[in-house]
Amino acid sequence: MKAMSEVVADCVASRSCDAVLILGKVSSGHIFRPGDWVYRLAGQFSTFGGDGRLKYSPCVRPLTIEGGRGLLVDIRLEERDPAAFRFVMDFAIDNDLLIRCLGWAGREDSGLDRVAAWRDIEMG
Repeated sequence: MKAMSEVVADCVASRSCDAVLILGKVSSGHIFRPGDWVYRLAGQFSTFGGDGRLKYSPCVRPLTIEGGRGLLVDIRLEERDPAAFRFVMDFAIDNDLLIRCLGWAGREDSGLDRVAAWRDIEMG
């Protein structure tokens, strides 16, 4: 059986996923601590707008899913900034977080703000 890191690497390499969802749970099912990890990590890729408000990158966005925290990472980050993509993935793998490859249902390039339209791609 392949390790999670190999499965995700295969999905990314084959371009069979459009985003990676990192869930705030470890493989044993426990909630990952600290609880604000998703905001800390997404904050590394954020900027402050002209109005002084924090704006998350469209490539790395925190979200709430299934009552928990998660991080949605657009696969285009790998092309735009491979080191940043590797940093995020290494964080998830090193902390044993659950990772899912996601594909966009319909493939419209309408952004990542409609998470409900994402569907799971079978992982290995």
